Amino acid sequence: MSPAATSTMLLAALEYADHGDLVFPVWAAAGAGCACGNRACDRPGKHPIGSLVEHGLKDASRDPGVIARWWTAYPHANIGLLTGITCTVLDIDLGKDGAGSLARLEAEHGPLPVTPRVHSGGGGVHLYFKVVPGLGNSISRIADGLDIRGEDGYIVVPPSNHTSGGVYADNPDAPLYELPLGVMPRWLVTLAQLIARARLGGLSRSARPPRLSRRHRPRPGERRRPRGEDLHRSSALARSCAGHSAQGLDGPEHPRRGCPGHRHPRIPRLDAPRGQARHRQGWPPDGGVPPQPGSEDATAMTGVSEVLGVRRDWESEVSEVLEVLYKVFYPPPPP
Repeated sequence: MSPAATSTMLLAALEYADHGDLVFPVWAAAGAGCACGNRACDRPGKHPIGSLVEHGLKDASRDPGVIARWWTAYPHANIGLLTGITCTVLDIDLGKDGAGSLARLEAEHGPLPVTPRVHSGGGGVHLYFKVVPGLGNSISRIADGLDIRGEDGYIVVPPSNHTSGGVYADNPDAPLYELPLGVMPRWLVTLAQLIARARLGGLSRSARPPRLSRRHRPRPGERRRPRGEDLHRSSALARSCAGHSAQGLDGPEHPRRGCPGHRHPRIPRLDAPRGQARHRQGWPPDGGVPPQPGSEDATAMTGVSEVLGVRRDWESEVSEVLEVLYKVFYPPPPP
């Protein structure tokens, strides 16, 4: 590389810093490979020079002294520019049908505003917009061939070279630093934000699948028991079985296997706050008839759905559960 080209790279890096941008040295392209020397390099001409910037883009600087030291050590280095500080960039990859994806989005939502454009050496286009606070990076998630470079991201800028043999260059009709930055359309920001939230698991609680309550989650190393089995483990209720106590069969002599109450020891009381339970032997009170599905009293028993882990707002499923419970708790007498 000639001395004139060397001074061009350094002066370009200093110009970016003079406009408030943070820059750092990136390995240049060497033919179809990378100047880093790794033949298996998967990002030729696009990754930071680790010996100069140990922490990559986090070491980006606008200090003229630091920049001069970097490009004095590696005068052929490409220039990486940190995004999310002064600009947010839409990267259009023509090789992945980025132009077609953008055309379809513009037809649906409206055209992009006039804003500075930079042509990458490989034929792609970078559109520079005013910085969108909090917007991160997305790679081909908005659409094929469309990437967003925001906070904690970077792009390679002119006059860096490319493995295709071309160089990064400003669009003469929309040069960077001469044409004011446009505002990224709201629809594009919304798409990028939705993709970012989905990637980070930031979906709203209502959009997440229901989870087992804490008392139904097995501990590490514990087998997962059927949900109903947890409802059959109350020894206190077992000892209070009125029917067998009256026969003198209590404590160790209690025939739990044949006791209907021990198969289903918990059922919410109609006259008790939700969460309290009453043993089957004393139910219904005063020898009455159990409430039938759809009756006014049956609506008070929707707490059963909570015992079984059913969501309260699933009314149809609660109704089905209640019908099953009536058949289980009040079976017809044996012939």
